[in-house]
Amino acid sequence: MAYDQVRTRLYGTTDEKLFQYDVEAGTLTEITGRIPADQFGNRRVFSAAVDPHVVYACGTRNTYSTDTAVVRSTDAGQIWQVLTRGLRFDNASFGLDGGREAITLRVHPKTRVLFVGTGCYGLWTFGPPAGSPSNGGTP
Repeated sequence: MAYDQVRTRLYGTTDEKLFQYDVEAGTLTEITGRIPADQFGNRRVFSAAVDPHVVYACGTRNTYSTDTAVVRSTDAGQIWQVLTRGLRFDNASFGLDGGREAITLRVHPKTRVLFVGTGCYGLWTFGPPAGSPSNGGTP
């Protein structure tokens, strides 16, 4: 679970799905279908993380290397950008590779750097989106 204190929304994963709970409205919505499908049409979410301006989600396939293992949204989960490097997405700015078969996400509260733990591909980091507001170094 991850809490977005700016928009008062809680994000949680269960049964390989991503849910968003709007605290003010008291509504729970499954938003897995908003995440881009991988190269075989699948969506699978294991972990979510939030910094003050970005929601992250990740999931692994285990039987193949999904090309949508790590995604982020800067608009509270409406539109998602794939961070996993692959042939289908124009995301060369994210490095040579990264975030493949991701199982766990955490965001540093001061630097806003995303840490991605994977099953077979090590630990990866991604900086916050270019042009996104700074949180002034406070958690």
